[in-house]
Amino acid sequence: MGFGPSTKMTTMHHYRCPIVNVVSSYDGLEFVGVIAKGVADKQVDKERTSVETAKMAKELGLDAAIVALDGWGNHHVDFTTVIGELEKNGIATAGLSFIGQQATFVATNEYVDLVIDYNKTEAGVETQVLGENSLAEIDAMKAMVELRKKMAKRGKKWDGKKDPNEKKETKLTKDYINVQEVKFGEENKIDGHSLIIDENIAKDALEGQDRIVDINVEVIKPGDHDKEVNTNLDIMPIAAKKSGKLGEEETVELKGVVAMITGVEKVYDLQPANMGSCEGTMKEKISFDRAGTPSVDDYIFHIDFTFKEGEGRTADGIITAHKIADKIIGKIREVLKSYDGKYDQVKDFYNIKRPGKYKIGIVKVVSGVGCMYDTFTKPDEPAGIIGGDNIRLGKNSPVFLTPNEARDGGIHSLY
Repeated sequence: MGFGPSTKMTTMHHYRCPIVNVVSSYDGLEFVGVIAKGVADKQVDKERTSVETAKMAKELGLDAAIVALDGWGNHHVDFTTVIGELEKNGIATAGLSFIGQQATFVATNEYVDLVIDYNKTEAGVETQVLGENSLAEIDAMKAMVELRKKMAKRGKKWDGKKDPNEKKETKLTKDYINVQEVKFGEENKIDGHSLIIDENIAKDALEGQDRIVDINVEVIKPGDHDKEVNTNLDIMPIAAKKSGKLGEEETVELKGVVAMITGVEKVYDLQPANMGSCEGTMKEKISFDRAGTPSVDDYIFHIDFTFKEGEGRTADGIITAHKIADKIIGKIREVLKSYDGKYDQVKDFYNIKRPGKYKIGIVKVVSGVGCMYDTFTKPDEPAGIIGGDNIRLGKNSPVFLTPNEARDGGIHSLY
């Protein structure tokens, strides 16, 4: 038991995080940030990392937390344990998890009294359709409504009034370029609202490694979803830091195009997967227009990997694929960094301090159990992996991200 295609939080899901969006909209609270805690293998580590997470939350001054889980089954041990530790420290919690008919808790405790089930299927089961059961803003809204009631019972009532003493700190500006066409050409460039991708963008991408034997890149047009693809390894935005570090200064993002990586093992046509793979016809295996999946109107820059036998079942093999994809996308990022045209939209985001309000945070229980099920935090580029820290190698201990670091692609999901 772990997680499968329908509940998987892709890198895009973390980038567009529905919970961050909802919590940020509440003027009556101070949104402190996101704590990412990895799922551990051993019970002693599940308990240790949960205690560490609660200690961090307490030091951050949290009054409340939404705890969201990417997975189920064994992952529920971490989920319920961390809720228990947060509650022991006086932090009111609301949990978000897939349950349905299939994923009743394998472990719980007396503190787990508020959990929203984000199952979306009538049968209530994990499916092989990417994003079908994914957490949405409506789920986060439900959690906030119930959490408000829970806090009120504890004498911590909060309203929607703005704090007159609020301070905006650490500005993040996102510049958006609307892409209306994506095609291959002789170089990487943006021509009006067209993204031109060098037809040789993946040349030499496999040099210096022996885990992947072949790579193919293509552009999938909107609506061209009858196409057969290998199992999904991730969906990512295409965005770049024009200035500053992750979570600050300026980021340029392309709208209307996303990156998708897929893969298969050579020889046996084995699809890398945990609770079932999602290879097949895209229209049947992807729930479009979800937080972590492409829109039906998006172009998809598709990078497909063929792994050497066995490497699709190793952490190093999957990580290698993600890093190669990051380098390829990096060539497009260079175009965004040097872009001097007009942006179609510009938005400013801030980390906001509200000293007169209760503090709330998000705790994400993410995959960190080894093999292919890893999570990286704080990469060099938005939603990238290079330069990021592997949460598993950090013994699944909690990592804190500011609201802007979360908004700027501070969590990269592997699967």
